[in-house]
Amino acid sequence: MRARGWATPIVLAVGAVLLVAACGSSSSDGAGTSPSGQVASPQAKMICADEAVVDVADALLIKTVAKPKASWTGEDFTCTYRYAAGAQIVLKVRDLPSDAAAATYLAGLGRTLHRTSKEITFGTDGAFAVPDGSVAVQKDSHVLFVDVSGLPKSWADPPLKPNEAASIVAAAIMGCWTGDG
Repeated sequence: MRARGWATPIVLAVGAVLLVAACGSSSSDGAGTSPSGQVASPQAKMICADEAVVDVADALLIKTVAKPKASWTGEDFTCTYRYAAGAQIVLKVRDLPSDAAAATYLAGLGRTLHRTSKEITFGTDGAFAVPDGSVAVQKDSHVLFVDVSGLPKSWADPPLKPNEAASIVAAAIMGCWTGDG
C-alpha cells in the first residue's frame, strides 16, 4: 500500500511531462463546430490533436487501435480513445462563457455524478473524481471530463486502474492548457 502512495504521483508527473510536448499544437480531425454552430476552443480541439494522441499513448504505455476522431456530444467537444478488447477512454470538454459559469457547471456535474471525497489537485480551478475513477477538471472557462467507465478494473501493461489512467490523462491535458483561450 505504501508503494502506491508514492508511485501514483510519480506516474502522474511522468505522464504530464510526456504530454507537454503536444501543447503547441491545436490540430484535430474535424468536428470543430457543433451542429448548433458552437465553435470548439483551442483547448477543446487539443484533446484530439495528433500530438496529444501520441503523447497520451506514451504516458499510458498503450496505443489506441484506431486514430481518435473528434465529435460533439450535446454541448461537449468529445474525443474517444479506443483500445484493444473494447476498452475506451472518452475525453470531453465543455467550453463555458466565463470562469464563474465553468465553476457552476463543475459543481453541478459533481452533484450529478456523485463526486467522491478524494482530493484531486492539478493546479487548476477545481477538480474531482467520481466512483468509477473518472475525473472532472476546471481550468478557466473550460471543463475537462476524462471518462474511464469504459475501462476494465485493471488495464494496460504495466497494469493501471481506471482512476490512475484518468488522473494521468487529466494531469497531462491540464499541463497544456494555459491562459483562457
